[in-house]
Amino acid sequence: GAPTGTDGRGAQLVLARLWTVLDPAVDALPAGGVLERVLDRLLEHFDVTAAGVRVEGGDRFGTPAGDPAWPGAAERIVLDVQDGLVTVGTLELAFEAAGQPEDEDRTAYELVAARLGRSVSRLRHERESAVAGGVA
Repeated sequence: GAPTGTDGRGAQLVLARLWTVLDPAVDALPAGGVLERVLDRLLEHFDVTAAGVRVEGGDRFGTPAGDPAWPGAAERIVLDVQDGLVTVGTLELAFEAAGQPEDEDRTAYELVAARLGRSVSRLRHERESAVAGGVA
């Protein structure tokens, strides 16, 4: 059945926060804009002090590498960003407080990484189309 008590409310809160980063309306933006918006919303709605995606090939989105939030972090996690079964980058998250994120938040971050993987794939397709369009 449905979760009850404190656990149920906690799950609902995670889902409400998660919706802000999974919201399909964001997909109306170009892929690079989706990456930036999702990372911004992660910073706004989760206990994350810095969030960055490094894409295979060198592109970086999110909190700049030189931002003081990175060296000031008490905890960091790095998740693979995948398109299907292929790793296309990494999502790095920094936290002010030490200790691993709660299971619900960890699951949310994994879902965000999957969403970012689809956006990275779309970014590549947009760039390939622009190059092909320029050649014609």
